[in-house]
Amino acid sequence: MFPSRRHLLLCVTFITLSLLLLLLATPDWYRPVRPMQPSRPPGRSPSSIDRDTGRTVGSGGGQRVRDGKQGARPAGSRPTVRRGKGSAAAAGGAPCPSGLFTTISAHGRLGNKLCEYATLWTLQRDDPRARPAWILPEMQRALSPLFGKLPLPTLPQSCVKSESHFLKVKYSKFDQMASAKRRRPILISDYPCDAKRFHKYRDTILRQLTFRDSVHQEAQRRLRQSTDALCDGLPPCTYIGVHVRRTDYRTAVRRMYKGTLVGERYLTRALQLCRRRYRRPVFVVSSDDLSWVRRRLRGPDIVIAGSGGAGSAERDLALLAQCNHTVMTHGTYGFWAAYLAQGDVFAPTGFGARDSFLSAAMGQTDLNITMVPAF
Repeated sequence: MFPSRRHLLLCVTFITLSLLLLLLATPDWYRPVRPMQPSRPPGRSPSSIDRDTGRTVGSGGGQRVRDGKQGARPAGSRPTVRRGKGSAAAAGGAPCPSGLFTTISAHGRLGNKLCEYATLWTLQRDDPRARPAWILPEMQRALSPLFGKLPLPTLPQSCVKSESHFLKVKYSKFDQMASAKRRRPILISDYPCDAKRFHKYRDTILRQLTFRDSVHQEAQRRLRQSTDALCDGLPPCTYIGVHVRRTDYRTAVRRMYKGTLVGERYLTRALQLCRRRYRRPVFVVSSDDLSWVRRRLRGPDIVIAGSGGAGSAERDLALLAQCNHTVMTHGTYGFWAAYLAQGDVFAPTGFGARDSFLSAAMGQTDLNITMVPAF
């Protein structure tokens, strides 16, 4: 028996009213469904929008992405100033320091620059009139790749475009000029190397002139590579760094000391003295004239380890500084090789009308220096 039309109408009405009541009891029925979010790797936070820039930035956890580049600074860390081509410092647009200050020339090669740096640091340490002290950009470019602990700040490039900005004085005249009334900062313009004065701060100077880890490790690798064949077994070798300065110094010796470059005779005497004094010595030789030392210095305990090309002076200084003791010939480079090695020093005497100023200065310190006849 089929239901009547009246019964069907009542059923439809009942179902419709039930659905309306159900929808009214659910307040969120009218909201659109949120699309499913893509899954994120573990530990990664959702991105958010920077209201100021409109850029998408991470909100913590994992590696941040900003402007499409990874490795941006995490939240809460100290910002790092990157000096690119367009920066004020690189363009020389940074302002010069105000007031009076002292700086020093960056003349000469690496050994000269080390002398100038140590002299300036000691001067400002001893004399308040030299403070604050700044180094020139040229000196910073020469030393900072080797040493990472230089405390003296670097002058902006814009300050050194014109030497008229400075009162140029010789180091020996600093006391006189610093005491006078002046309106310009002082530029010490010669090649000072006041070893007697800065030696009293030797420990501090050596801490400042600590080689960067990468430089030290490379020098150690070179030392092992060049001497392992000679130093296999016991007793351990005694490493003697030998620096032979020639090339342009021939003229300097004649001009400054009315003398002659030391040569094979001096080096033979110095090496023989080391062979008698130390157990199992091996001589690690560097020079600005490698062809000369290859012809003149030969022996089963001699290694020509010096390098050539760009950066050879820096690489070889780090190598010589790894040695136990030093045989030097002429110049500030050999002096700094010995000073950084912190061992015994063998230096020539009698090669001119007077000995070098460095030999005289070292003789007045507590360095264990042995003067060897040049001829």
